[in-house]
Amino acid sequence: MIADGRIDGTIVKKNSHDWDLAAADLILERAGGALFNLDGQPLSYNRPNVRHTVLCAAAKPALPALIAASQGLEGH
Repeated sequence: MIADGRIDGTIVKKNSHDWDLAAADLILERAGGALFNLDGQPLSYNRPNVRHTVLCAAAKPALPALIAASQGLEGH
């Protein structure tokens, strides 16, 4: 929905695995969006731990505000 412009962004729940995210990450990137962790860093794949923390997916202009609004969600 972000890639086709229906929404500006969303929160991705914690514990998503690499294989849950890789295709969506690529589609989002090609559409001008991004998928970042709450530290504002892009995802890193093929790590020993394939689970991810809470993530933000958004159109690039909306990403900084979504990350800022998402601070504190890490423990939930």
